[in-house]
Amino acid sequence: MKGEKRGTKRRRTTGPLHYCCGSVKMKPGTGGRLPDQGVVLNRSDAGLCFLSTCPLQVGQNIVVNCPWVSDTPEHGTVKWCAKAAADLWRVGFEKSH
Repeated sequence: MKGEKRGTKRRRTTGPLHYCCGSVKMKPGTGGRLPDQGVVLNRSDAGLCFLSTCPLQVGQNIVVNCPWVSDTPEHGTVKWCAKAAADLWRVGFEKSH
């Protein structure tokens, strides 16, 4: 794809996402759920893009979990955030390595 800046290929996929800003202690029996919810639009080995109902700050550390992929939360950083609709934002998340 011309102009592609990603180092890894992304895959279009849709599914639920749970995320949290800041540190998280997982409670037993929660099934890996974090307090905030979104919808994944695409993902790669390096990160993912998701829809959120609140804007997130670039550089903000967050924890995400896609229960349909893994019960293990991933730590990382918000790389970008753009308004998608009246009350929706597209968020780019990069996993920590």
